[in-house]
Amino acid sequence: MKKLFIYGAGGLGRDVFQIVSTKTDIEVLGFIDDFKAGNKISGIKIFNYDAVKNDYNDCFIVLAFGDPILKHKIHQKIKKDNVNYISIISKQCFVSEDARMGKGCIIYPGTIIASNVCLGDNVVISGNTSIGHDVVVSDMSFIGFNCSIGGNTKIGKNNFIGSGSHIKDELKIGDNNIIGLNSKVLKSLSSDKIYYSEVKKIVKKNNKTGVF
Repeated sequence: MKKLFIYGAGGLGRDVFQIVSTKTDIEVLGFIDDFKAGNKISGIKIFNYDAVKNDYNDCFIVLAFGDPILKHKIHQKIKKDNVNYISIISKQCFVSEDARMGKGCIIYPGTIIASNVCLGDNVVISGNTSIGHDVVVSDMSFIGFNCSIGGNTKIGKNNFIGSGSHIKDELKIGDNNIIGLNSKVLKSLSSDKIYYSEVKKIVKKNNKTGVF
């Protein structure tokens, strides 16, 4: 039985708990959230990080944050403690046998991950999203609900792709971008920008302080 701490006690953390509750080989020992420590979610205690970090020698962790920049900061904070990341994959999704996945990914129900897809570390793929063949999604990126990513597209690190967005095949997306809700991405994008709708212009430079 694998023992798990869910780092993040917000909505995504609660979603992860629900996915894990359908599994028989993982036990959730607690949530980690320095701002909510002492409270409980579904009877499971919330700890601060310092109170439990010594337990990571034989426990696993998953980073349950939608904001890639915040998730990256948390990763930088705790990586010195040699934490063991584990991927949480819903039983109700399809992952091709030849797809590759890094550590600490979260895959929601209804997701389709096609042939030869490569996911980096700590990637989140939300429900009812389709990832086409040969797509690369790099570390820390978040893809919202009901998205589609066309085949052979390469997505860089720390990207936030809003729910309902569609990215054309054969594109390259840089790092640290925010792509707004229901966007249609029809051309390759550079890094450190905020985009929305049919991507024809840059709204403003992304200062990388966070998504929300």
